[in-house]
Amino acid sequence: MMTSSVTYLMRRHIVLTLMIFAMPFSGTPELNSNLFGISGLKPLNILALSVLVLWLVKGGELLTYRDTLRFRATMIYFAYLAIFSIEFFRSYIDYGMLVLRYSTDFHESSFSYLLSFWVKPLLVTGLFLYIINHIKSRESVEAVVDLLLLAIFLFALATLSLSVDSVFSGEHRNELRDAFSESFGFHYNTVGTILMLFVPLALSRAISRGWGWLIVFAAILLALLLSQSRGAILGAIGGMLIYLFLLRRIGISTIAILLLIAALGVWLAEPLLNLFSQGVESGDLSEISSGRVDSMWLPLLNELFENPVRLIVGFGLFGVIMSDSYVMVSNFYQATHAHNAYIDLLVDGGLIVFVPFLILLVYSLRQAMKWGKELQSTTYFGLISSVAVYLVSSISERQFFPRPDNMLLLPLIALLLVIVISEKNARRYNTA
Repeated sequence: MMTSSVTYLMRRHIVLTLMIFAMPFSGTPELNSNLFGISGLKPLNILALSVLVLWLVKGGELLTYRDTLRFRATMIYFAYLAIFSIEFFRSYIDYGMLVLRYSTDFHESSFSYLLSFWVKPLLVTGLFLYIINHIKSRESVEAVVDLLLLAIFLFALATLSLSVDSVFSGEHRNELRDAFSESFGFHYNTVGTILMLFVPLALSRAISRGWGWLIVFAAILLALLLSQSRGAILGAIGGMLIYLFLLRRIGISTIAILLLIAALGVWLAEPLLNLFSQGVESGDLSEISSGRVDSMWLPLLNELFENPVRLIVGFGLFGVIMSDSYVMVSNFYQATHAHNAYIDLLVDGGLIVFVPFLILLVYSLRQAMKWGKELQSTTYFGLISSVAVYLVSSISERQFFPRPDNMLLLPLIALLLVIVISEKNARRYNTA
């Protein structure tokens, strides 16, 4: 099935196929280097721009819409990009402060900052538009899911090749971070997030499609465990539990997979115990969170609530660096973001962005669960669980504005929408 899916998509959606394969590896020098020395002319950007062009050329809906759900989703998407752009340009005005306070990531030029942190993220999100416009049948959705899992399977194999020796030799996580950064261009938390997103989806395939998919699931899960990202590992565990709860069915395949997970846990007992033991003996929440509670989250929240204007509008993109706490609080946790996507969104955009986001999130989840009960689709449950994984794990890491952490989240949401739209159209046709 995986081979036929790739063949089908290569024949009908070749640029989409190439983009999906490229996205997990988007930080590598091969995809993230300028061609002919021209700033912004990167292979990944060219692919992403091609997806957007094809979305329009192939008849993507822009001014008129035949489906209400697609219209609403598209409007929310453009509102999301508009808010992101506003927050970006707020930080762009103060680019000199970013360079002064965090020269590690912001050291080239304001033009490079514009290309890397605004143009590139905007282009990559175009997959959402392409999928909700041109992947229209349930069969096409299944093919795209197969393709995504194949891409993540290859990424998992690459991750394993880098992490096995490091983890079992007892090296510090910093060694693994450097290895990932050199090869993938990503921190181990980003590597873990990419893998984490697809654990529930791979689990759904392993349960519903047979033993061949068990290899894919095992490789992705093992790579995640060896990525050493605590938040991502816990998120994936939560995602698997959510999926099994939604499935409400335990069969032989499910039991076999649970035994596999237990075997992996026993085999990796020592490195996993070492990874999760930090701060547990003392019971210190700040120590468990690597000092983020006392040295980042509380100072940021105190600063916001002491300044009503900042609480309402935030600081703009990378607001953590723009905050007074970043330079005034002793031993403040030095990072570009809050390592909590909810706090990070509040710091960046303020209540004016944070409150509508929460309202939309709650409404969307309720609607998604409502449709899930009607559809009873294993793929749909897998997609919901993968989205839920990101929302849960965002308590300890990740971000909501476009970043490498969430570049594969929008395609998953788009596939959920396509399943619902195709089902609504089928019902409309049957009752006509």
